[in-house]
Amino acid sequence: MQTTPHAAPHATSLRRLARALPALVTAVLVACLLSWTGNSPAQAAPGDGSVSDPNIVYVGRWDTSAGTAAVPSWTGAYLQTAFTGTTVKVKARAAVNLYASIDGGPDVFHAGVRAR
Repeated sequence: MQTTPHAAPHATSLRRLARALPALVTAVLVACLLSWTGNSPAQAAPGDGSVSDPNIVYVGRWDTSAGTAAVPSWTGAYLQTAFTGTTVKVKARAAVNLYASIDGGPDVFHAGVRAR
């Protein structure tokens, strides 16, 4: 009776490891690069909070044609910005409902925010 020779179990494991090694090395290198870029926070240029302030990113459909106000055209429009300090002010034409998230925290709902 003839039997077919099989590779030793450790040889099969080594072949699997050798095939997976390039992907593993790539994943480790990407993780290292991402961790290096996260160590130095980006510094925003001083801004004035105007509609054209480059530190404010408008996402979704916004009407900024007046130059003095940014009005969201559709539900779901939002803006992103960064700030330093303990206070953030929003100037609204009328009462608005909004969500705010600070430092990656949960969205907090603010109902009926009015201009002061």
